[in-house]
Amino acid sequence: MNKVIIPLTKGLYISQYYAWQNFRSSEVLFAGRFKGRGDIYRSLLYCDLSYLDGIIPPGDVIRSACLQMHIIRNDLLPGKKARLLIYPLLAPWDENEVTWNKQPLFDKKRNLTIAVKAGREGEVVFDLTLWVREWYEQKSPYYGIMLGGEEDYDALIALAGLRFLPVSKRPALIINYGNLNY
Repeated sequence: MNKVIIPLTKGLYISQYYAWQNFRSSEVLFAGRFKGRGDIYRSLLYCDLSYLDGIIPPGDVIRSACLQMHIIRNDLLPGKKARLLIYPLLAPWDENEVTWNKQPLFDKKRNLTIAVKAGREGEVVFDLTLWVREWYEQKSPYYGIMLGGEEDYDALIALAGLRFLPVSKRPALIINYGNLNY
């Protein structure tokens, strides 16, 4: 089996409280609610899957695809739990233009979830295998993903973004591929 690590090409957070502001220059991504109603954060992420065209040979398949991210701040109160959720986006978006008020639609019926406990920091991994196969094989359109969190209570989680240092903490898509019979 072969492995390729693809860095994300677009990534930023949007804020309900700062609904017309663009945060593309931030080193950090946010998900969840910060301080009460009207203070929700989401992040938009995109990885250029056409990069795989010159890497995966004919006859090989994507065996696994995982989005690796790093939690760097966790505002959950002791004893609390929260979820990080990923949704597929349903429309294209421009990293220079997107804001809370101009965010693309996302598929609320399809999501992947990871539970996060208070105090937890470090690596989190989302298994995107089925979605990445669909996108790569062009069985469904690909516009990126939306990362969200709890929106009904305060539970803000910060993750390393595309400009975060050290580089090893930045989000990346890790793809294993090989022959079907392997």
